[in-house]
Amino acid sequence: MDRRILLGALAAFALGALPAAAKDAAPPQAGRPALKARPTGDAAIIRTVADAMGFIRGMGPGETNNTLNRLQLRGSGKVTEGGVAYTVPKYIYTLSLHLKAAREDIQRAGRPTGVRTVRVVSGNDAWDEKEPGVNGRATSDSAFSRRLALSRTPFGLTRALLDATPATVKITDPGPAGKITIAFPIEGVATTITLDENYRPQTIAQTVEGKAIVTTYADYRDLAEYGVMFPTRWTETIDGKPHLDLKIDDGRVASYAVFPKPASLVAGR
Repeated sequence: MDRRILLGALAAFALGALPAAAKDAAPPQAGRPALKARPTGDAAIIRTVADAMGFIRGMGPGETNNTLNRLQLRGSGKVTEGGVAYTVPKYIYTLSLHLKAAREDIQRAGRPTGVRTVRVVSGNDAWDEKEPGVNGRATSDSAFSRRLALSRTPFGLTRALLDATPATVKITDPGPAGKITIAFPIEGVATTITLDENYRPQTIAQTVEGKAIVTTYADYRDLAEYGVMFPTRWTETIDGKPHLDLKIDDGRVASYAVFPKPASLVAGR
């Protein structure tokens, strides 16, 4: 059995004996003890990032960083597009790391009531949907830009870092007084990451199609109690202006996710 599953189950059992206030406290990362020493060297730092995000599964010869695949973040907040800020009572971002696929589902408040924007990318294809998996249609957005948006999630970023050619990765560690930065290209786009004190992505910066995009994450929690750490605060600016301001309150691991391509895309092949 995966040590994270076993330890997570034991922790969940133990919570049953705690007072209500203790139960409401954010759980630690299931199955991962606190770091005893600061990692040194690029390989050790990259491994620490992967472990801090929950990518390292198993033990000994069975250890792997490739089983984490389908994930979903759910929350609410504000989305600003075209200079207009919208209240978003429901925001869902679903991703498949193995497929390089993602679905951004934005459900807005206000009039017209229930305006919903669903944007999808899967590999080299991008499309919009009326509802998840329903009535796919062409979009003016490029699959490239949407794949890069996936790479700016902590999970997409960690997967890209693990898959990167080591020689292309530059890590700057100023010591205990400062924060570690990592720079490497993702699909040819220069990407700069600052890690927080727990070695998880805090800021991710890219310039995509001429726009400077900075994504910031904070207050990671083990929302699924599976050892996978989800940011509960997610903000993003484009050319210095607000784009996303979200609070994430639900994180799901191995969530059901399919990305059926619209018939028009399939027929065009």
